[in-house]
Amino acid sequence: MHDCGQALGQVLDSLTISEPVVVVGTSWGGLVAGEFALAHQRRILALVMLNTPVIKAPEVPSLSDRFMVWGARW
Repeated sequence: MHDCGQALGQVLDSLTISEPVVVVGTSWGGLVAGEFALAHQRRILALVMLNTPVIKAPEVPSLSDRFMVWGARW
């Protein structure tokens, strides 16, 4: 998922989009959008995650896990 979030940044770079953007992701795309948002906070104006699964690790939740749970509850 990390690589997919990085790929989104590379697409924006190739399009010479440097201002903050609204990222919308549905289902698996929501996970990609969330990874991008966590890694590139200054590049995000808004984040929309629709029908995105909540991933909960059996051990202590990582930042990504807490973000996904927060996003689902919000």
